[in-house]
Amino acid sequence: MSKQLNQVNQSVNQLKEARKLIPPAAARAVIDSVRSSEPKDDLLTLVGIIAGQNIQAEELLIAIRNEIQSTNR
Repeated sequence: MSKQLNQVNQSVNQLKEARKLIPPAAARAVIDSVRSSEPKDDLLTLVGIIAGQNIQAEELLIAIRNEIQSTNR
């Protein structure tokens, strides 16, 4: 594999790993937003941040559920 192909492959793998971090982080942000004094502004900001990142609603809902369950333990 050429050096350039190897770099592309590494970058794609890094993107895949980083993408896995988005739903849990977004879930924590949703929960924090709901608890804050300005939930509407925080939630709109979150939507803007994750828009276009191909995050499925189901992924986000599962992450929110998991975060709620972990904080209730």
